[in-house]
Amino acid sequence: MNKLLVRVYLFLLIMFIIAMVHLGAIQNEIFTTGHILGQQIVESEDLHTFYKTLNELLRTRFMTESSNLDDLMSSDIETLTQKFEIGDTVNLISVYDDNHSFVAGSDTKSIDENSDHINTRQFNRYMRILLPPRQLSANIHVECETADKQRITLVLKPTPNALNILNTFTKKTYTFSLITIIISIVSAFLPIGIYFYINYIRPLNKLQNAANAIAQGNLNVNIDERGLYEIKEFSRAFENMRHELEESKKREQRVLENRQQLITNISHDLRTPITSISGYVEGLLDGKGKNPERMERYLKTIKSKTEYLNTMINDLFLFSQMDMDGYSLELAHCNSRDLLERLLEPVELWLDDTSFNLKIVRPFPSVPLRADYMRLSQVFENIIQNSIKYSNDDGQLTIESYIKNHQLVINFTDNGIGISEKSLPFIFDAFYREDKSRTQSLGGAGLGLSICKKIIELHGGIIRVASVVGEGTKLVVYLPLERIQNI
Repeated sequence: MNKLLVRVYLFLLIMFIIAMVHLGAIQNEIFTTGHILGQQIVESEDLHTFYKTLNELLRTRFMTESSNLDDLMSSDIETLTQKFEIGDTVNLISVYDDNHSFVAGSDTKSIDENSDHINTRQFNRYMRILLPPRQLSANIHVECETADKQRITLVLKPTPNALNILNTFTKKTYTFSLITIIISIVSAFLPIGIYFYINYIRPLNKLQNAANAIAQGNLNVNIDERGLYEIKEFSRAFENMRHELEESKKREQRVLENRQQLITNISHDLRTPITSISGYVEGLLDGKGKNPERMERYLKTIKSKTEYLNTMINDLFLFSQMDMDGYSLELAHCNSRDLLERLLEPVELWLDDTSFNLKIVRPFPSVPLRADYMRLSQVFENIIQNSIKYSNDDGQLTIESYIKNHQLVINFTDNGIGISEKSLPFIFDAFYREDKSRTQSLGGAGLGLSICKKIIELHGGIIRVASVVGEGTKLVVYLPLERIQNI
């Protein structure tokens, strides 16, 4: 705001100077040529008479300074007139001393209250036309000093024609100068009005309209960063606020959609195992499980469905925790080789008696890490289960690790059915399923890879995916190495 005030004051000062220069130019044109903008103020002959009369008045005033009062008072009026060489437009009719006592001349009644007393400042006033003019009387008094500092008053009488020209010129010039003053001020402040409208008023009006639109819920408004620096900064801040509101509204919409999707998925995914459990329990109650083999099969199925429900509930609980900002990992210092061996040992035992081919490239890099073993174990389990779930009959998964750019890189490469190109950007989104009919039959709430992504990001790493339909999928996990401080 201080910069704005300085700019306004500076602009006003510049405009005032321009207005005064403009006025001076107009008045100079009037005094030089007698007309301005095609408007004739006085005729050329009258202008000549005006300057002649004015010069004679001034010459009388200045020639007196070279005369001695005694010499002046010893001269008669005719000699005095000749001595001053006043001319043919102004006559010297009397001389008075400082006490307004008559000294010489032909008229002893020329000084009274209605007389015009003119000094140098008054001449400037008439010339510059800064004050309203008054009609000059028949006698004009010029106050001056002699060479020995004696103050006297000369009473001059212009000819009727000269007096008329003086009064007419003064009146016309003042009137036209007053008009030019108004025009100069208007022309000076008009750019200020345009300047403020373009750089302040119009941008602020647009901001007000944008604010009203946002207040009514319309966030698709265009806020231009126009105007001066302060307005641009304000517009930029307003645009940031609008963008944040828009993003917040989108996040809210996504939350509502995810909530609806969650309810739909949970309803579907819970209905199938619960229906299956209920059917087997009813079969047992109806006596269909009297056969020991059938009863064992029923109980194993109930146990399997119960474990599936427990896994789904755990995933939902973990996802809801990670979706909140307050969730944190239990990070511990470890060696990457030891960590990977611990993570893959139960997987190897689990897949040892299956037809799925697990290939692990050893040895692993041995570098320091800070990791949460339990959460990384869940990441490995989700990735490997997805590879198995979406593999062909000759399913194979290769796991290898190496160091790159101060990161531990872990590759999971399978030869499964792959992921379509249009689905790749969304596979880490919660509840996303590429083929709903197929994935629903395979089970799961669509949270596995989303949980994996959140866990890796909480470790400070990233996870990437590449896939070709019919050829397989490659998931790459990047974990930052622990920085060892030199002591």
